[in-house]
Amino acid sequence: MKAALLKKDPNIRLHHVIEELRDEYNKHYPESEFFWDIPFTVEILGARSQEEKEVMHREHLKSYPQDQVLRYPMNRQREPWEAAAQFSAPAFLINLDTIEADFQRIRGVIFN
Repeated sequence: MKAALLKKDPNIRLHHVIEELRDEYNKHYPESEFFWDIPFTVEILGARSQEEKEVMHREHLKSYPQDQVLRYPMNRQREPWEAAAQFSAPAFLINLDTIEADFQRIRGVIFN
C-alpha cells in the first residue's frame, strides 16, 4: 500500500496508522480495479456522532498502537498494555491468502 501511495505522491507522509493509509489509498486509487478490502483495521462502535467516533479512534490508537502491541510486551511508559492481545498466523490464513491475491492483482495494475 505504501509503495502504491509513493507512486502517486512521492512526497506523501507515511506512517503506521492503517486506517489513514487506507483512506489515502482510496483517495488516490478510487477506480474499482484498485479496490481491496484492507483488513486489520479498528472499528469504533457505540459512538453517538462522527466527531465522537473520531475522538474515540484517536484515543484508542494512542493508548493501543496497532504497530506495537503485538511486538512489545510493554508500552513506552514501561507498563503492560491495558488489554490482552495475541496474533496467530494460522488463524488468519484465509485473510493472508486474500491479501496476497489482492497484492498480486494490484501490483500488476499499478507497477506494470
